[in-house]
Amino acid sequence: MRYLVLGNGIDIQYGGLDLIGNEAILKRVYENINSDKYKILGWDKEILLNCFNGAYRTICDFLEGNSVIDPSYLFLHMDLERLKKVIQAYRRDILLD
Repeated sequence: MRYLVLGNGIDIQYGGLDLIGNEAILKRVYENINSDKYKILGWDKEILLNCFNGAYRTICDFLEGNSVIDPSYLFLHMDLERLKKVIQAYRRDILLD
């Protein structure tokens, strides 16, 4: 059996949160899409941007309470609920500082 692991691997293990945090990773992906870095893989820039922006909008809608996600996607809802709790805790910590 063969496996394909996608991610940033060792590239993100060093350098601090500004290089390894979710925001930094998402910015790199967005920049890579815009610079056509994935073209060599046969992936169209516009399709990737549509996917990226669609996923981003879905998450923002959910966090704002405007979820349009089919309830049958249980694990997606569970992940988004976890994300919502993390963001709420982060915001509380920022307010306490």
